[in-house]
Amino acid sequence: MTLTLERATQLCQAAEEALPAPARRFYPFGSMEYLSLSNPAPILGSTIFLNPRDYRENRLHPLLPPFTPPPEGASMEQELVHAPLAAVHS
Repeated sequence: MTLTLERATQLCQAAEEALPAPARRFYPFGSMEYLSLSNPAPILGSTIFLNPRDYRENRLHPLLPPFTPPPEGASMEQELVHAPLAAVHS
């Protein structure tokens, strides 16, 4: 989290130059301009973060991907192994 959106954008620019393209999505940068300290709960689900892969398009992302329940009848192993991979590759 940064104090300003300008600083979050600068960090995205620096990360874009330093990181390989596949890694850029794992570095979110947010601004306190989008977050209230009196109500910090939105940090987990709201789309308030920039990341180096698409910040130039002014796209904002949540810190955590939305929860998607496992398919009906999936085993515990399938839930633990495949669900996180689906979130990473989206």
